[in-house]
Amino acid sequence: MANFEGHVHVLGTGTNSARVMLDADITRIMLGGDRSGEIVVADDDGRHAVTIEAIPGGGRIRMRGDAGIVAELVSALGASVMALGGAGVDGSVRIKNAAGTTVIVLDGRDADITIEGADAAEEFPLVDGVPPPRPGTVMVFTDDGHVRESFRPYDTRVAGVVSGVGERRPGIILGSRGRDPGRTSIALAGTVMCLVSAADAPIFPGSLLTTSGRHGHAMLARDRSAAFGAILGKALRRVDAGRDLIPVLVALR
Repeated sequence: MANFEGHVHVLGTGTNSARVMLDADITRIMLGGDRSGEIVVADDDGRHAVTIEAIPGGGRIRMRGDAGIVAELVSALGASVMALGGAGVDGSVRIKNAAGTTVIVLDGRDADITIEGADAAEEFPLVDGVPPPRPGTVMVFTDDGHVRESFRPYDTRVAGVVSGVGERRPGIILGSRGRDPGRTSIALAGTVMCLVSAADAPIFPGSLLTTSGRHGHAMLARDRSAAFGAILGKALRRVDAGRDLIPVLVALR
């Protein structure tokens, strides 16, 4: 062992290369040198439960259970791989929010992906100068592929419904660019809260909905021929009159 100002080196036998170095100047612990470094955490029976090791061109973290390796993270040769499960253990990933609620599960037993959000959305650019629309607003495409709120009945340019009313968050967002105020998330599939107008006709669960003359609102599609290509989904709640915000199963057609 050799002590220097701010450093402690543990030397290997017959070499001057540091095998273990504690560097206080930059708060670093280094293992290895002319040989690969390794950290092993063993259980009460001496089995290597956790191993952190250097391998040619990278590193590896392994966790072992009673039957063998159950988790492994490898970064080497230009690729990184994370594997969970094996040796009689089903691997899974659970992602929680700040409140401790599990919001995403990758289940290795049933091969399921479970997401708390209720719809699949995609971000689209808004028309220049238009403020972000209210969640639940029905949107249509413009000639240049931007989106704006709907404003006429039976519009075949219908794009979908702005996602994110209250606690109903999208489960998947495609084309996301962070919190860009010039873009908005449009629900393309799944259940979303939608602004509807029943001024012309009541809406029932299962009713086909299309764009209406009231900006950003859907209505009952009474004219099936005019509604071809302009359907945005099916109502999941009744509205007898006036306007409301109801769950809608998005199914563009």
